[in-house]
Amino acid sequence: MSQINTQSDSQVTKPRQYLKYTGLALATVAGAAVMVVELGVARVLTPVFGGSITVWAIVIATTMLALALGYAVGGYLADRMGGLKVAAWAAIIGALLCAVIPFLRMPLIHATIDLSTLVGATVGALVLIAPPLFFFSQVSPALIRGLAADGVSHVGVTAGGVYALSTLGSLVGTLGAVWLFLYMPITLGFVGIALLVVLPALIIRPLAGGAALLLIGSVFAFQLLATGPQQISAMNARGKLCELLYKGHSLYGELRVIEEAGRFRYLVVNGSDQGGLDRLDGSSAYRYSDGLIGLGEQYVRNSESALIIGLGAGIMGTKLARKGLDVVVVEIDPEIVRLAHEYFYFQGKAVAADGRRYLQRNDRKWDLIFVDAYLGDSPPWQLYTHEAFSLYRDRLKPGGAVIVNFIGSHLDQEQLPALQAVVATAGGVFSSVDVYPDPWEPDDSPTRNLYIAAADHQRIEPRHAGNPRLAPSLGEAIARTQPFFVDKGVILSDEAAPLESLVLRTAESLRHQTRGYLPVSVLYR
Repeated sequence: MSQINTQSDSQVTKPRQYLKYTGLALATVAGAAVMVVELGVARVLTPVFGGSITVWAIVIATTMLALALGYAVGGYLADRMGGLKVAAWAAIIGALLCAVIPFLRMPLIHATIDLSTLVGATVGALVLIAPPLFFFSQVSPALIRGLAADGVSHVGVTAGGVYALSTLGSLVGTLGAVWLFLYMPITLGFVGIALLVVLPALIIRPLAGGAALLLIGSVFAFQLLATGPQQISAMNARGKLCELLYKGHSLYGELRVIEEAGRFRYLVVNGSDQGGLDRLDGSSAYRYSDGLIGLGEQYVRNSESALIIGLGAGIMGTKLARKGLDVVVVEIDPEIVRLAHEYFYFQGKAVAADGRRYLQRNDRKWDLIFVDAYLGDSPPWQLYTHEAFSLYRDRLKPGGAVIVNFIGSHLDQEQLPALQAVVATAGGVFSSVDVYPDPWEPDDSPTRNLYIAAADHQRIEPRHAGNPRLAPSLGEAIARTQPFFVDKGVILSDEAAPLESLVLRTAESLRHQTRGYLPVSVLYR
């Protein structure tokens, strides 16, 4: 009799052990999926709304909200419907919603593109992140209920194991997302993780899991076969044909090279134009580099060397080198260095490094240091703090100057505090800080280049006579311009530098202006 009972116990134990390992595998891949969705959607939103701390805060807050709701609902449903059943269904539904994300991307962009950063990013995060994560987060509490169905004696061990594996899965998902969204099309990233989630759920709920596997697998196979080169082109608002020449990702964001009418070529980083080239004569598609170089000549005579922080398309480095200066350009993103050489004919010397770190490790002195760095539509705050300007000053030769290209508005009261903060911070280090708004921009322009000269001496060249608007070049227009007085603002430091929040309005304006000459489909598709 005892032998029969023993066999019966053995027959019950085997399938329970089988489901236990299946459930733990499901907890692991669901944890990974949470992070893939969070980081992947952040990648989707960044080109449209920027990569500021505001956007990241919205992404993280939405993730936390979805997880909290999912944990509560998952536990409630597991007590009433059975833990393993709820876990499997939650995983399957979450996987289907995850696989849908790339197909909602462009309709959502069109629907939110004219909204503010705060509202647009919130809507995007709620639509793309919240639904799949609400279901993925139900998996862990449901599994705890299902795997501890025998009683409460092992609930602690079961809960610890489930959450440990889920967290380890999130760790793998975080690291894996970097690879997925750097080297794979975004659709394959979302659909691929959805497939992994469905596989263990298939064992628990074969019919529903099989249907989901077939559907998601078909989409994955179709996308895998369709990952060849795609020609993306569209007409812009000026009636010119724009064509996407390159699209890729780096550790710092999405990179695109777009050509307009076969002539003007633009480097776009996270949806923001970083510089352009006129292919007819190799000159800049913009004039601001002439303004920066011209301003440098007003403060330093007979310059022999220049350091540029921020490469962009490389136009300014090329111009300074042609003037006979020894030029080194420091660019944090090695992919931008490659694109500048390959698509914008940059032939100068570029070092892939962070600007401050490069100066800290190299004690060479320079006649001119140009700060022209933007990460998408926002200036990297660490290049504008008191500590940064102190470092610049230490790396200048006697009589040298720092020339800053800062985008904003000296006339818009909403944008002015950012300029005031930079001027006040530089003024805490240098005895002379002058601001020259681009004199060729109309007064009603929402943003403009604001050229800032910081030195321990006054401008050495007397102001040229004549109307700046009638000058033959922007450099000459700067020479004819008086500095604009700027009230002091908050001092930026490594301890407290709210620059991203101060330039939020400027960033929105820049993205709007970019869409005026580059079509949405070419910018974001």
